[in-house]
Amino acid sequence: MGKQKLIDFEFEEIKLSGVLNFPKDSEPKGIVLIVHGDGKTNAVEGNWWYDVRVAIMKAGYATYMWDKMGCGNSEGIYKNGRSVENEALEVIAAIKNLEENKISGSNKIGL
Repeated sequence: MGKQKLIDFEFEEIKLSGVLNFPKDSEPKGIVLIVHGDGKTNAVEGNWWYDVRVAIMKAGYATYMWDKMGCGNSEGIYKNGRSVENEALEVIAAIKNLEENKISGSNKIGL
């Protein structure tokens, strides 16, 4: 796999822990966010979606994913059944963090 960097961001004043993976030998064309479905996660420590992330990086894109509140190294308490609107706001917070920190590839972000 290419380079890896741990990047946290805040949502609702809670730190969420994420991992950013870059293509090995090139600047990324953009960043693909991997957003989990319902249920608890330990995606960062468990190296979830490894094959998918490698395929995306081979296509020239970086990947970013994070653990939900109260899971892995993310702070807070896990809440089952959060609204889609709340989850969408969390994704927007992740995007804003990547853009504000001028992470390579953050000018083109997809899900």
